[in-house]
Amino acid sequence: MREIKQTGASRNTLKQHFRVLVERGTLNQHGSGRGVWYDLR
Repeated sequence: MREIKQTGASRNTLKQHFRVLVERGTLNQHGSGRGVWYDLR
């Protein structure tokens, strides 16, 4: 994954951060699984 290479973080760490950002209302989540994508609110 490009994100893992760019940040050095594990996939699970990135998923946790994205989940928190969605819960806080910073990001919108679209789709699920491998097809998920995010954008700013």
